[in-house]
Amino acid sequence: ALTERYNAELAELRQSQSDVRRVCEEELAGARRVHAALAESAAAAAQREEEESVIARHALAGQMISARGRRVAFREELRHEVQEELRAELHGAYWREMKDEVQRELCEDIRGNPRNELRR
Repeated sequence: ALTERYNAELAELRQSQSDVRRVCEEELAGARRVHAALAESAAAAAQREEEESVIARHALAGQMISARGRRVAFREELRHEVQEELRAELHGAYWREMKDEVQRELCEDIRGNPRNELRR
């Protein structure tokens, strides 16, 4: 009778151990699934961040090219304006010199030629 009682308790303990092991294995399997899902989610997030980083780098490169283009265009426009201003200044200076020279020649001609119409 005692042996049967111990055998029954032993069977009960083994069943309880088996139940606990099954529950633990189920929890472990669930934890592994959660871990796999988190790892997959982290990999997807890293991939999205890498893609966004590449897009941002391309956008920045485009902005730099655009800024460089605007700088070159602005520089060319400024160069053209400065050339026009210099041309106008030189043209004005040239005409002033020509006018002064013509005035000197006329004055010399008037002084040197008594029959000049402007002397009368």
